Amino acid sequence: MSESPTLFIGYSGKNDAFLPQIEEQFSDQHRLFWVDMGDQAPEHLKNKLLTSSLAHYMSCENGSDLFLIQLAQELCCFPPTIFVDPYQHLLDELDEIANYPTLEEDSIEDKKERRVSRPSSSTQDILLETKNKLKEVRMQKKEGNINILQEYLQSDYQKIIKVLEVKQTLDHEQSLWLARSYLGLALQKLDKLEQITIYEKLIHKFADSNELNIQEQVAKALMGKGITLSELGKLESEIDAYDEVVKNFGNSNELILQNKVAAALINKSIVLYELEHFEKSIEIHDKLIERFGNSSEPVLQDKIAAALVNKGNALFALNEIEKSIETYDEVIELFGNANELDLQKEVSRALLSKCFVLRELDQLKESIEVCDDIIARFSNSDEHVLKEIVVEARTWKVSAMKAMD
Repeated sequence: MSESPTLFIGYSGKNDAFLPQIEEQFSDQHRLFWVDMGDQAPEHLKNKLLTSSLAHYMSCENGSDLFLIQLAQELCCFPPTIFVDPYQHLLDELDEIANYPTLEEDSIEDKKERRVSRPSSSTQDILLETKNKLKEVRMQKKEGNINILQEYLQSDYQKIIKVLEVKQTLDHEQSLWLARSYLGLALQKLDKLEQITIYEKLIHKFADSNELNIQEQVAKALMGKGITLSELGKLESEIDAYDEVVKNFGNSNELILQNKVAAALINKSIVLYELEHFEKSIEIHDKLIERFGNSSEPVLQDKIAAALVNKGNALFALNEIEKSIETYDEVIELFGNANELDLQKEVSRALLSKCFVLRELDQLKESIEVCDDIIARFSNSDEHVLKEIVVEARTWKVSAMKAMD
């Protein structure tokens, strides 16, 4: 390990004897990279292994798979040949197959000589015809065309857009690649106004599409536009973007679009809360709950739970304390036994918010009981966000106990 850079990913560094060995053998002479889901390195790494200037912590908030793909892209070894050139991949595999020996008899007219002659063996590649066919098809596919999948996997969205934008007509597959490339290019841009311009290109070009997966890209672009406007502080325009999602796709029965509509309503309600339009924020939450409250789909239940928690916060801001607590309790009652992480996050938020409200009411004993509930439910979780909630609950509990003394 001391002879080359080392990458650790998908390993917590807990519950086994391996981490102490790393700490003992790491010589501080070569680079070490530790990759994990959290925004910051956990304490058991920060105070020991990561004290060297050669040891680095990196966050992979989108998961290890995407992190490793991005790493491979930067190292110019992505994508694998099988994805972008399956014909060449097969040809490479066939190269590993040994030539097959075949038997050829000498052409001898005399029957007697033919009877006594011995067949001469020669080596011939009997796969030659197959290889030639593969090469021919591969060249036909490449002539005059870019490999869109290859360019997409290499994140060269600009190249795809340049080729497809000038076409008079696009088939469904080309339209989907163009829409996806617009989204990818927007996310590459650091300038927020450039991002918005690219989102608007996508929206304008495909606004009238009836194809579900194209509509999904339009909804994503509208959501991306809204979030980018938020980062620019243009909250009213952000709300307009979310309203457009609801207007365009609000009547859809497709789950993938319903999820975008629910997300747009959640985001709009959050903006209204930030603008201190608490009554309007509650109205949006109620609209979402009414629309999707009976759904058994986890992605929509997640939005219902989030809407209820946010509604509770808005009720508290309006000083409707009892209704606020009732709303948090509704989240706990509906989703308290859920195993899905997103629902567990909302349950933990509801419990923590309830704990805060009880502390504000000076009901310290009841607040401690809620903290204990959080700790009992989530203290054994390996999920970073739930660990943070547990730490916060323990901190609040200690503070409440001191206040009671």
